[in-house]
Amino acid sequence: MNPLEELLQKIEHEQWDAKDHDLINTSFQELNGRLYQAGDYDLLALSEKEREAFAFTKTTEGLKWKLAGTRTLEDGTEEPLEWPDIKAWKEADFQYIYQRFKTTQNTFARSEYGLILYFTGRLKPDECKQLYQDLIELSKRYYEITKQPGKVPFHATQFLHCLQLALKIAHYKRKAPGFSNELENALLLAEQMHKEWKQAGKYLLRNIVDITAIILQYFSFAKPILNLDGFFDRNNAAVEEEAKAYTWGGIYIIDENIKLGKAIDKDVTALVKRKAQLYENLATERRPGDLAIITFVETALRLYEEIGDTDNIPRLEQEFKKVKAEGEYGMVSSELMEEESGRIEQIIKEEVATKNETQILETFVHCPMFSTLENVQLMADKQKNEDGLFSMMGSSISDKFGNTIAKYPNNSEEWAFLQAYEFQFQLGTQSLVYFFRDAFMAGKISEISINTFLQNTWFNDPIKRIYNNQAVAVVPLELVKPAIRYFLAELNRWKNEPGYIPDLILVTDSLTLKIEALLRYMCDKLRISTFKLRDDDLVMERNLDEILASLEHEKYNTNFQEDDRRFIKFVLSEKAGENLRNKVAHGLMDSFEYSFDKIILVFTIMMRLTKYTFQTVNNG
Repeated sequence: MNPLEELLQKIEHEQWDAKDHDLINTSFQELNGRLYQAGDYDLLALSEKEREAFAFTKTTEGLKWKLAGTRTLEDGTEEPLEWPDIKAWKEADFQYIYQRFKTTQNTFARSEYGLILYFTGRLKPDECKQLYQDLIELSKRYYEITKQPGKVPFHATQFLHCLQLALKIAHYKRKAPGFSNELENALLLAEQMHKEWKQAGKYLLRNIVDITAIILQYFSFAKPILNLDGFFDRNNAAVEEEAKAYTWGGIYIIDENIKLGKAIDKDVTALVKRKAQLYENLATERRPGDLAIITFVETALRLYEEIGDTDNIPRLEQEFKKVKAEGEYGMVSSELMEEESGRIEQIIKEEVATKNETQILETFVHCPMFSTLENVQLMADKQKNEDGLFSMMGSSISDKFGNTIAKYPNNSEEWAFLQAYEFQFQLGTQSLVYFFRDAFMAGKISEISINTFLQNTWFNDPIKRIYNNQAVAVVPLELVKPAIRYFLAELNRWKNEPGYIPDLILVTDSLTLKIEALLRYMCDKLRISTFKLRDDDLVMERNLDEILASLEHEKYNTNFQEDDRRFIKFVLSEKAGENLRNKVAHGLMDSFEYSFDKIILVFTIMMRLTKYTFQTVNNG
């Protein structure tokens, strides 16, 4: 038995599955190293194909690479590089994987091989049915694990992933021989899982929301065979159960149930009203002075207006005026004393202690540490009125080399605003960094929790594009996952190895530049062009400031929050701000200038972008 056969036998006998992806990858890497040293290049080629087979990300849209970048050719030009790259596979590679599909007894491994063959059109109908059955078996296996006590977040996502892939195959092959009932059976399985929502425990939210989304996706097939009224009623019951411990979870379930209710011609007025009540609950759960209170009360008011609730609209209008008028809501004065710093530190400790992993990450989405633009403007106006000299002074911004990179004339409204913004920004950043640090040390920020959170956002939605006349689907999440993985690995070493200094440079550079990519993806979804025509009729990309300008709601009705837009601009491209993107992209930062707070700021931008959802209106 050769070394490759020994490893494959180990995978077979120990029944490695999806939870062992990293172990599988490192095992093949270690084997590849030994085979290379031994000069056994033929076996090395097969071992690497095995590694690639497990490394592909398998989604309902097809196979996706794990890593991407560029490589420099001998003539100095660069070309895109993807790994693994299905386009580089030869027929002999597919034949080898086909033999592995036919001979392995490991259900997970067979599904991995099978999905490669399925998405490249190399399976017969009976073999597609075998793949479908494997995915259903894996989905059931992972689902049963989620009902066991303890933390099983990986299996909570994996049972749905396998079910979605099985449904994809059953739907596509529904007219093929042997596939007459498979789509119906998979939908009935989804219904059974949904009926058991009370057994889902801490994964109730995922069970309810994702399975409802599956039914909506296959609605025309589900309607004749499933009791959709039962789905609607169970969702309503789940709202109340989830909202007892996690108000946001109740809102998420309501959002899906409103979609379902409209599809089956149910009156959803009561759901909208309950959603408004939960937003009111969110406001009362916050401490006085929390910036998010204004947003929550305003949202509740808008929902009551949507359903014409004349009993609650006047009450919420008064409440909205009250919360805007009371307190300083994020405004801070220059007399921030030591006891105030202690008070903020105590608030952070309490927040970290009482919030779960998802709620911790949602804090970065809403960023209550920073003032609203309205309050920043009030600060700027107040400063100008109280200091006549201030309003007469202009200013220029110089970089560290002494070069003037921006000028603001005297009596400049923008300069007054930026001065006020900088003041609140520094204080907010301090609280933000402390919050992240304490949450991480408490074990409430991890690679798993971040990726699980991001998977439930638009980051995980495939975006279809045409490259070189080829249709491809890109997933924004795949761009940021490597940086997140490396960042958390470095933080874990710092936490566990006294004296270890984490690498801040690689993560800062990677995440900073990926934010611009995320913004371009957002523009794609909003049908906003990210290119422009030059005077010489050549096409070039719009720069970051142009991208941000195109997202301004007041001018272009994008619904992009202005607080988010100004925050991103201040961190990434504002000359009077951090200007981080330009410094990174042009190599203007020395190693000692990379700091922990810069990573947290970029991480926060990424999280703030997750709050958005996209809807197609007016026929596109």
